[in-house]
Amino acid sequence: MLSIIYATLSGHNLELAYYLKSQVASWPIQVTVEDAAAAGVPTGPLFFCPATYGEGELSDEGADFLTELSSRQFPHPYWVVGIGDQCYGDDFCGAVSFADQTLAAAGGTRLAPPLCIDYELSAEVKEQLNVTLEHLKESILDQS
Repeated sequence: MLSIIYATLSGHNLELAYYLKSQVASWPIQVTVEDAAAAGVPTGPLFFCPATYGEGELSDEGADFLTELSSRQFPHPYWVVGIGDQCYGDDFCGAVSFADQTLAAAGGTRLAPPLCIDYELSAEVKEQLNVTLEHLKESILDQS
């Protein structure tokens, strides 16, 4: 089962999570979308969409989810992708980088470099996501 888990402050990562789900719906794998506040630790591949706020920090829900996950081994493939706002400069999508490092430290296998999206899902961003997902498809299906 592929878990798509999101944390959101403004709804953008919720939209992202459901966009990702719509793009992998034809894959022969069960897909779930969950809010990080209610999600358990995934038992298979993970797409994590964390929210960044303040000075590049995780939202409380995202931090709690990663704390729970990192308290045990996470020997699964993952990809971290999130929406932020470049007006925050160096802090832009800081939670995405932090989550990627945390998942790797917990034993996860990175499927692709973390992806930071500026503010919204434009047509250009959707195309970038679709290309990445096509590259990830074989790896995820082989490991599930």
